[in-house]
Amino acid sequence: MGIAPTKTLAKLANHAAKTYKATGGVVDLSCPERQQKLMNLLPVDEVWGVGRKTAEKLLQQGIKTVLQLSRCDTTRARRIGSINLVKTIDELNGTIRYAIEEEPETRKQLMCSRSFAEKMTDHDQLRQTICEFAARATERLRSEHLACRIVQVFIRTSQFNSSDPSYSNSATAKLSTPTSDTRTILKTCTDLFDSIWKDGYRYAKSGVMLGDFCEQTNIQHDLFADHSALADSDRLMTTIDRINQNSRSKIWFAGQRPAEDWFMKRANLSPAYTTRWSDIPKVR
Repeated sequence: MGIAPTKTLAKLANHAAKTYKATGGVVDLSCPERQQKLMNLLPVDEVWGVGRKTAEKLLQQGIKTVLQLSRCDTTRARRIGSINLVKTIDELNGTIRYAIEEEPETRKQLMCSRSFAEKMTDHDQLRQTICEFAARATERLRSEHLACRIVQVFIRTSQFNSSDPSYSNSATAKLSTPTSDTRTILKTCTDLFDSIWKDGYRYAKSGVMLGDFCEQTNIQHDLFADHSALADSDRLMTTIDRINQNSRSKIWFAGQRPAEDWFMKRANLSPAYTTRWSDIPKVR
């Protein structure tokens, strides 16, 4: 845990809490003297927001520690980096330049995609992956109480296999009315997929991207919309989500490929110690 008056200093405090065992896992940098003591110990590349290239430029200018960076004047900082480096220096000196966001910003897009463990050449199999991604993305969309107007589908072959012919394409559709109904998104995605599919290629990846969001409560319907059908759609999607989240049984839409045998290989995936019971270490 790191405690400090600005985000950048809090990041440094958090780094110190993880690095130095004597801290007991908690570092409080509310005191200016403690701030300067820690900044004098840490190299400049440990600062949040200072990338590798910027760090190299700072080292060339003789700025090696975080404390030296905090004392760099604005004009010199602009020559070395940009306005972001100036903001970082202000934060190191206790001036807030990056406010805390109490509510997350509304996302601009939502994508669901995977690389395949084995290349796919069959139209129906690849189409099933598109349906699976469309269903997953739309479920996530509803969990954030959003609806989308833009739907995009893409497919491509491997970028790393020069022996196979390469092909990459995408197609986009704009819906007349924003929606979070999986049925509508699925129909749109399959139509887009069929428009870009080509035989004779070994496909390595596919995906679905949703965009142009609005709140579900702020959907602007056209004058002739069937409002009873829209209400039925909301109830149906809510019921499906409730069943899928709270029951051992699952509801799949036609065309989905729920089996995960086509997912990318993850033999070296790190254990999920904090979220999966089977991965908790056993001590005997």
